Amino acid sequence: MQAVGPYLGLGFQIALTMAAFAGLGYLIDRWLGTSPWGVIAGGALGLVAVFVQLTRTTRSMNADSTDNAPPPS
Repeated sequence: MQAVGPYLGLGFQIALTMAAFAGLGYLIDRWLGTSPWGVIAGGALGLVAVFVQLTRTTRSMNADSTDNAPPPS
């Protein structure tokens, strides 16, 4: 169960990041009356943020797993 923790946390990070950017786009749409362009732009920025976050996290996880690997025989 301990091995699942980082991946579960990553799933929550992805969902919350997308929701935050889309929500911000929605608020901008309501404020400026530009529906649906704020939500579309927020979703696109959210995808970019998720991609960057996913790339950094997987690199970190790969570095940790190679550091803990036993030396070759």
